[in-house]
Amino acid sequence: MSKIDFSQLVDAETRKAKQAAQRAADIKAACAARIGAVMDVATSLNLQGAAIAGELDGAQMDVMRAGLAWVRDMQQACRSAIAENGEPVWPEVPEGLTALAQSF
Repeated sequence: MSKIDFSQLVDAETRKAKQAAQRAADIKAACAARIGAVMDVATSLNLQGAAIAGELDGAQMDVMRAGLAWVRDMQQACRSAIAENGEPVWPEVPEGLTALAQSF
């Protein structure tokens, strides 16, 4: 007769919690990948430094501000999808952000 180790059993609640945690991690990774495809961390820091130093003209500052708002909107879409157990609705990349990021 074999012994059953009941401590190894996974109940439905535990399985559901693990699936939810994995889903949240996947959505967060997708969000980070979408943002990173436009502007990685180094580029973001370079842009911020240029803005602080006054090296961006007015149009570039407008694009940078739109980019910062876009990142916040991306993060909010991520949080909403996780909280509501839905699919994320990713906002569009602001016009000019990709070009500005590539120049830094």
